[in-house]
Amino acid sequence: MNGYKRVKEGVFRLEIKRSEFIAYTYAAESEEEAKRRLADVRQAHREARHVCFAYVCGADGGIVRFSDDGEPGGTAGKPILDVLQKNALKNSLIAVVRYFGGILLGAGGLTRAYSDSAAGAVKSAGCVYMREKEVYIVTADYSTYEKIAPRLKKYGEMIEIDYGQSITARYACEPGADMAALVKDISCGKAAAEFVCRDYFQSEEK
Repeated sequence: MNGYKRVKEGVFRLEIKRSEFIAYTYAAESEEEAKRRLADVRQAHREARHVCFAYVCGADGGIVRFSDDGEPGGTAGKPILDVLQKNALKNSLIAVVRYFGGILLGAGGLTRAYSDSAAGAVKSAGCVYMREKEVYIVTADYSTYEKIAPRLKKYGEMIEIDYGQSITARYACEPGADMAALVKDISCGKAAAEFVCRDYFQSEEK
């Protein structure tokens, strides 16, 4: 499949020796979105001592960032990132908030705590698969569209439709479907399909 796996949005809580760890998972289609999500988490937990995180952005996983946010080096951000990478997650963010409970956990204890929090959050939230498809705009008069619509369903998923003087419908198709030629053929030239872009859509398939 030409695509990637990303985490769903969720929250997971873990208490270890009176310290509370709250892990948030978010889809982050860009680094800007990841930063906005982190700002929201920090705003919601202004009293927390640490908000550690890791994110991987880009369908190819080209943007990778993580932070210990004041925890001893290597005990928080990297364990969270390891969870993202072991699950092959892209365009995904995990932020773990820690409220200190007064008992020191040590470097090993912190590493396990952040790793377990991140892993628990991913398991709790679940994941989705994002599949790359080609997007076309189909334009036809009402009577023509009514005739060709049943066949179009076999080649693509209609994701948006506008009822104006004529019908304009947006379809997501498998790469290489050549919707333009198909529409021209089945409508005897009365309808047209124009390629717009490639984009990612949620899929049940891996």
